Amino acid sequence: CFFRAKAQENPDTVLDMVLGRLLYPRELSESGRKDYECWVREHMETIGMLAIQRKDGKLLQWLTEGYVLQAPESRELLKLLTDEAGALGFTEGAGYLLDMLHRNFRPERKTFAL
Repeated sequence: CFFRAKAQENPDTVLDMVLGRLLYPRELSESGRKDYECWVREHMETIGMLAIQRKDGKLLQWLTEGYVLQAPESRELLKLLTDEAGALGFTEGAGYLLDMLHRNFRPERKTFAL
């Protein structure tokens, strides 16, 4: 049961369960899909960190394009995940995240006050 797993299992295990249901939704009810997607939205940072630790580019892309870019805090989350990917040596992931950051957000202009 998903509700029991959310309370008792670590996020890594719950993530595998959620991915299995969302990527292969055979006989998944609409309310079940909404529950899984809600969990993903609530745990985007954790899922992103797990994808980076696993060096899983496909998971990172799925999360970014399906959820992160729609979130109000997407710029900050992309920056955080980019820094983490760089720190852990996941250059493919860092490059992808930087690309998403530059495609979807204007660079912040630096201003200097004299």
